[in-house]
Amino acid sequence: MEKVPPIKRVAIVGAECTGKTTLAHELARHYRTAWVPEYVREFVDKKKSLPELADIIKIAHGQKEREAILSAKAKQILFCDTNLMMTVLYSDYYLGTCPPEVRQAAQEEYHDLVLFAQDDIPWIPDTLQRDGPEVRAILQDRIRQELNRRKIEYLPITGALKERLHGSIEAIDNKLLIR
Repeated sequence: MEKVPPIKRVAIVGAECTGKTTLAHELARHYRTAWVPEYVREFVDKKKSLPELADIIKIAHGQKEREAILSAKAKQILFCDTNLMMTVLYSDYYLGTCPPEVRQAAQEEYHDLVLFAQDDIPWIPDTLQRDGPEVRAILQDRIRQELNRRKIEYLPITGALKERLHGSIEAIDNKLLIR
């Protein structure tokens, strides 16, 4: 029996309104595979309010549950529109702390490639989650610092969608040997 290779996982990180969702969707379409939407968006839409500290564990579990379900449907590669590191950073920024179990899960999480969506596109307000370009810049800096602190190799993704898509596909094909 032929052994099926494990699914490669690509995390797309970046502050709000940096094009993560669009990029994840377009990459999944290009590679004809699955992608994991950012669970916190669904959570906030259902709750109709911003998360509280008690919600962070639910959000982390929801994200990982979606990732597990969709990895079973993926073909070679799974695109994740965020990761637990982002959950920790947002929790720390907005709530001043993060549950230890979420922080630990974020430390243990692994993705084969991390794409860091830059904030060189216009900021557009959208639902309850959008704070503005000033907060986006602060969070982008925190994300960069955390990636560097954890020694996570990442690829900055810049430009309009077409440029972002092209740069991402080139990196994925070369680094992960996906064809």
